[in-house]
Amino acid sequence: DALLLETFVEPREAKAALAADAAAGRPVIFQIGNTGGGGQRWERVDCLLAEARLANVVAVGTNCRHPNEIVRVAAYLAAHTDWPVTASANAGHPQIERGAVTYEFSPDDFAAFALELADAGAAVIGGCCGTTPDHIRKLSEALRGRAVAPRPRPAAVAAPLPAVAATAAAAANPIRALVADKRFLISVEIRAERTRSLDEIVQGAAAVAEAGADLFDVPDNAGATVGRDAMVTAARLQSVLDIPSICHLGVTQSNLMRLHSSLIGGWDLGLRGLLAVTGDAPSMGHLGNLAQRVTDVRSSVELLRLLRGLREGRIINGEGLADPPDFCAGCAIARPIPPQIKWLRAKIDAGAEFVFSQPVFTLDDSHRLQDALAGLPIRLFPGVMPLTSRRNAQFLAGGRIPGIAVPPEVAAGFDRYESLQDQRRFGLDRACELAAGIAAEASGLYLIMPFGKSCYEDTARIVREVKNR
Repeated sequence: DALLLETFVEPREAKAALAADAAAGRPVIFQIGNTGGGGQRWERVDCLLAEARLANVVAVGTNCRHPNEIVRVAAYLAAHTDWPVTASANAGHPQIERGAVTYEFSPDDFAAFALELADAGAAVIGGCCGTTPDHIRKLSEALRGRAVAPRPRPAAVAAPLPAVAATAAAAANPIRALVADKRFLISVEIRAERTRSLDEIVQGAAAVAEAGADLFDVPDNAGATVGRDAMVTAARLQSVLDIPSICHLGVTQSNLMRLHSSLIGGWDLGLRGLLAVTGDAPSMGHLGNLAQRVTDVRSSVELLRLLRGLREGRIINGEGLADPPDFCAGCAIARPIPPQIKWLRAKIDAGAEFVFSQPVFTLDDSHRLQDALAGLPIRLFPGVMPLTSRRNAQFLAGGRIPGIAVPPEVAAGFDRYESLQDQRRFGLDRACELAAGIAAEASGLYLIMPFGKSCYEDTARIVREVKNR
């Protein structure tokens, strides 16, 4: 009979959901989730109400909030709209007792808040996270016989809010805008090496920026080797060189509290893109006998779900936060084989908007990758990593790094050259040719910087040749 759209905190997502409902033609109950704290909370609520006023909405409400907070939001909705107001609170904050998850409000305590919601003007009252049939039973008993509280009619109830309010509350994400753009993009991986100062890294990357890179991305302790902080490096690159920068973030080296703080801090630093990866286990790296793997968040899919929760204005336990991070989130794929494609679909379902692949070394490999991902709702950046020597190619041909495999015929090409200088030149020429071939067919390229003293100059050359093709 009707559709219930719940827990919306982003006007962009609300607009899409309401537009989808328009095709179904069903009446809609539209509920707003946890929009954070402070003055921006009400700006965001107003922007969501503006979207609701343009749709087939028959009631508005709020859900997935602590009982202490939901009463204020219900009162705000009652004062600023003439729709019936709905409200579904959580049973307080979750907590773990002897391995079992419990919530702070008993059914009797929860029912007491239902009376406050009724007094605030709510016409339909229910429960959200942590509520049980007992909570609903007590709620029903407390409200039995109660009439809906009268409300004064708000002034200018149907007037849409000025567009400037929506802009202030939901500023465009420049990386999301680039990902949505149809033009070909190059994202260049800049390593946050501890063997170079941050100033040296930025100085080297300046040549790559000048060559025409559209995006930078910075890996997070790749190979389980200690480097500079990826978020700090990405933020500095973006600030100094004015190139939107994506930070890779792995989950194996940080606990849940640190991940939350890092994500919020990265947003505060101005970062707007994040590549969610599981990351290399510390046992693989040079501190394997000292550092331990952390399993609070176990995979890139769980990290993407955490990002989605932050975007909705809440940390993992349901508590709110001001200025929710709205990262354009990406993910990675190793090879286009069925298990990897299935896992990629899970990442897309969790919120991934773009995907970087492990490096391909032939156009045939690129074709297989693009064919396997055709039809999936995600922007693909095939990876290209220049091979710089016979030894480098043979090492990767041996399958030493999961997901990376240099075909034997590619590795054999280096046998024609004896000097390391000639081998490097051959590898870079081949990378330029491969990158240009991918650029002629694909919508993006993920260029992994080669190793060596001339890594920035070599990377700039590839970017320049692809851009000027």
